[in-house]
Amino acid sequence: MRHVRDRASAGRWSSAARRRRRIGSTLSAGGRTPRPPVTKNRRYEAHYDALNDQRIVQGTSRRRACTLGKDAYGPQPIEWAPRGQLPPVWVWITWADDPASRIPAEASGWNDRVVIVEWEDDGGRRSVVVWRNAVARRH
Repeated sequence: MRHVRDRASAGRWSSAARRRRRIGSTLSAGGRTPRPPVTKNRRYEAHYDALNDQRIVQGTSRRRACTLGKDAYGPQPIEWAPRGQLPPVWVWITWADDPASRIPAEASGWNDRVVIVEWEDDGGRRSVVVWRNAVARRH
C-alpha cells in the first residue's frame, strides 16, 4: 500500500494516510491477513504463574477493613496533615470477617467526626476512615 502525502500539509502525512499507516502496521507484509496473536513465553511461564498464584492467595487472605461512607464525614472539611509529619495514633479497626482490633497507625486527615488513618500491612500501605472516638494519640 502506497502512502500519499497531502500537498496542503507541506510534507506532513494526512490524517487518512496516518490512519492507513497505523492500520497497516498491525497487518502482515501482504497487508491482508492479521499477524498471529502474541503467546506466552514458555520459558518463564511456570515462574510467573507461581507468582500470580501467590498474589491471589495473598489478596484473598488479607483481612478487609470496614470504612465509613462519605455521609459520615459531616459538613466540616477534612484537615490534612503534612505528608512527612503524620501524627502517630492508636486506632480501633473494624474488620469485615474478624473482630475489631487496636493497631498502631498514623492519622493523615481529620475533622470533628472522622479520622482518616494509614498503616503498613503485609500488602503495603492501607488506609481507612473511622469515627473520631476510635482514635487515640500514641506517645
